[in-house]
Amino acid sequence: MLVKSSRVTPREERLGLSRLAVCGYFSRFVSNFRDNFLGLFEESQLTLSRLNYY
Repeated sequence: MLVKSSRVTPREERLGLSRLAVCGYFSRFVSNFRDNFLGLFEESQLTLSRLNYY
């Protein structure tokens, strides 16, 4: 009985896999968003410095 309850059922395994997939997707989304945000920030900084230069 104890051995059976400690084993992972197919349903729990599927849930774990989907959770991993969601975590991976979310982390990829966050890193992409951060890269885009940093790129925009750097561009705005360059534009500001260019405006201050003239």
